[in-house]
Amino acid sequence: MRIAVLGARGFLGHRLVHSLSRAGHDVIAVSRGPEPADLPAGTRYVQATIDDGAALEPVLATSDYAIDLAWDTTPGTSQRQPVLEISANVLPHARLIEILQRCERCRLVFVSSGGAIYAESNSTLDESSPIAPRSYYGAAKY
Repeated sequence: MRIAVLGARGFLGHRLVHSLSRAGHDVIAVSRGPEPADLPAGTRYVQATIDDGAALEPVLATSDYAIDLAWDTTPGTSQRQPVLEISANVLPHARLIEILQRCERCRLVFVSSGGAIYAESNSTLDESSPIAPRSYYGAAKY
């Protein structure tokens, strides 16, 4: 399976690239920063932002999945600068969705932290749990 990992230089993305590669998948690591020195053998690297259609469309058009781990803010930075959540995350992700609409083969896997979007609960949370974002960050992820 060909899998594009968006946000491949981040904490989760870096580990996911290595895990998917070990599992035998054809991995394309995508990040806005320079290529990391420790990419697994055979992993292709694309330096691009998530809204760079010229760089991403050829990658996504031939990928089975795009795993989206790219996000510019944290709950703290978002709380102090709510407009940053829109300009740095919501708008670029809307552009990513437009790119993906032209790439019918590719399916998006969007990763979020459940603690940011679900209501507080003493029970186990799942996708049917009540939504109650706790910050602008959580609202944007939702």
